[in-house]
Amino acid sequence: MEVEHALKKAIMVEKEAMKKYMEYAKATKDVSGKNMFITLALDEWNHMSILEKQLDCISGRDSWYSAEIPKSEIELLVPKLKETKTKNNRGSGVSDLEALSTALREERAANEYYLKQAELMTDAAAKKMYLRLAEMEDAHYQIIEAEIDGIKGNGFWLGFPEFTMD
Repeated sequence: MEVEHALKKAIMVEKEAMKKYMEYAKATKDVSGKNMFITLALDEWNHMSILEKQLDCISGRDSWYSAEIPKSEIELLVPKLKETKTKNNRGSGVSDLEALSTALREERAANEYYLKQAELMTDAAAKKMYLRLAEMEDAHYQIIEAEIDGIKGNGFWLGFPEFTMD
């Protein structure tokens, strides 16, 4: 069944992301970077749990569980970060940037995967779940992008210039 295969693939991807984020947390020197990776890992665990519950629900019944997925800590943090536009230049090493860049690419890929799955779904609950997971992955992307901007000190915070020439 294609739907089950897609869910199993998503579960595997979430497990791998969770493992990778914990490895990054262990390797990252900066405390706020460690905390960010731990929070991302916890979010990925939540995503995995949602997907596993759906897989259990549809196995043999082809019936989707419809539940509201609350905003994650990261999703709640992103709007606050946009409001503050605070520059945070930590002087972290290249390995931290490499980990963040990898995480950024993986979050974008996860977002795109969930959007594609949402398009393929005919069941409203399935479509809603995939769209919600895509939103959560987009929030991860934004928080990682903000972390990269802060480390690089490039004058941008969440894509907004920190200063203007006016």
